[in-house]
Amino acid sequence: LVLPTETNDTFALAEPADLVAYGLIPEFVGRFAQVLPTSRLTVDELVNVLTEPKNAIIKQYRTIFKTYGVDFQITPKSLKRIASLAHEKETGARGLKVILKNILNDTLFIIPERPDVKTVLVHEKAALGEEQPYLISDGAEEPECSESEQWSQEEYEEKAAGL
Repeated sequence: LVLPTETNDTFALAEPADLVAYGLIPEFVGRFAQVLPTSRLTVDELVNVLTEPKNAIIKQYRTIFKTYGVDFQITPKSLKRIASLAHEKETGARGLKVILKNILNDTLFIIPERPDVKTVLVHEKAALGEEQPYLISDGAEEPECSESEQWSQEEYEEKAAGL
């Protein structure tokens, strides 16, 4: 038995009898094969949830925009910001989808009526809800992003290969 190092680890010591004492009926508790504690995901883990799995939310949006012939891009800083919002609100991985939906909802309605748009770029201010994502038309200059918001070529290729 490993004792918890922090007060938040107290749940690691929970046993089925504790669940019964809490008020769950024994027949229900008996259906659990194991009782395991869980912990909140970190911001970096939430970023991975956004980008890494086979059915990642970012990949889903990329596919949706592709049906309209539009490329979907999101800056690393905005990924971190979205993950931070979910972490602050304590909504976890499920909250990521709601946050992205709120950011992209208007854009999803605009895109079908704008055949000139070739790229949707979610930047940090869009992630904060202060601005809409950038809609970049064919031949238009890409908007300036701060140096810290841009990926190096190596990072971009690595992420693009995974997405």
